[in-house]
Amino acid sequence: MRRFARAATPEELLVKDGTGRRPRALDAFEPYLRQRWNEGCTNAEQLYQELHERGYRGAPTTVRQYLQSWRSDTIRRPPVPSAPTVRQATGWLLRNPPPSPLTSKDTWTPSPPPARLWPGSTTKSAPSPT
Repeated sequence: MRRFARAATPEELLVKDGTGRRPRALDAFEPYLRQRWNEGCTNAEQLYQELHERGYRGAPTTVRQYLQSWRSDTIRRPPVPSAPTVRQATGWLLRNPPPSPLTSKDTWTPSPPPARLWPGSTTKSAPSPT
């Protein structure tokens, strides 16, 4: 706020390049970052280490934030669908049962019930020897 109070003209409020935007510390390293990014190195920590060896004195989070806009420009793969839950699979099977694998000629017919051979049964029995 003091900068605004001390400025005699609006030109004093602008940064030296006249754009009104302060240059970032990483702007000097952008060509190198672009080169490494195009080579396939997208690891911000590794790029920070390389920049540190080249004289960059900023923080690793600054490099990570600087590269974040580049990450949004890349094409993202669609997320891998997760496996269905037990509840989902059960619902699918109960709501839409699969067609029977049996064809019309292979249909199952129940066999007749077995004959009852004890007294009091409703089926015919042999005459008793009395």
